[in-house]
Amino acid sequence: MRGTAPVQETTGPAPVMPAAVIPAVVAPAVVAPAAVTSEPKPKAAATSTPMEQLARDVSSARGRLLEDVNNQGAIQASLSLSQLTGQEIRVSFPESRLVPIKDVAEAMGGEENTVAGMYVGVQGDLAAGMLLVIPEANLLALDDLLHHREAGTTRNVSEVDMSSISEMGNLLTASFLNAMADAAHLALSPEVPEISVDMCLPVIDSVLARFNQPGDTLLLTEAVIYAGGSESVVCHQVLFLEPDSYRRLMSALAAAEHGVPTVSAVAAG
Repeated sequence: MRGTAPVQETTGPAPVMPAAVIPAVVAPAVVAPAAVTSEPKPKAAATSTPMEQLARDVSSARGRLLEDVNNQGAIQASLSLSQLTGQEIRVSFPESRLVPIKDVAEAMGGEENTVAGMYVGVQGDLAAGMLLVIPEANLLALDDLLHHREAGTTRNVSEVDMSSISEMGNLLTASFLNAMADAAHLALSPEVPEISVDMCLPVIDSVLARFNQPGDTLLLTEAVIYAGGSESVVCHQVLFLEPDSYRRLMSALAAAEHGVPTVSAVAAG
């Protein structure tokens, strides 16, 4: 396996807040409905894996709830990043799709493509994790955006700059997790984020090693960040779930679909 760069811990996770305490605001931009699609795959065997079941669920009402998670997460992320940077930032999660594990690295630019990977473990009602993957070229563009520099200025990302990018990534993942917790009425608490810079495949493998049964397919969500007149910056979020946590998430979304109340609350990190 290829070597992995040292992991840098950020100062702490961005708290996942209950939807009830989020003030009513006007989003910086209208977020287009997010599409949830699945990659072509062979006919499912008699016993389906959790992610094969998810492939069917995303075309149902629960799939529409997952689209709502993307849209609400994008609104929260837009507000949080605008506050962090002092400029209007717009975030969208335009598409979620199911991708076979063996193809995830290629879907994000290639196995040997250098990326920054920020992993946030999730505790609480789900045994899960979120990996934010930023290709190297987009990492430089994101550093310019965060520091109000002209596009193309940054040539190398310093440790100080990486800390700012980690904070941005922390807010992105927390916004998504908060929206998921709100939609499914689950208690979720993010762990301290870890960030590394390496080739894409080793970054993914380092996360897969944390899970007993991650399944054969992962949910890949594209994240697009806009600021003023600058070009958009694209990164990716990958959701990892243990099978039991997948079933709990789907059950919670099904209950939400039918308006069944739950007693779980969102936990702060």
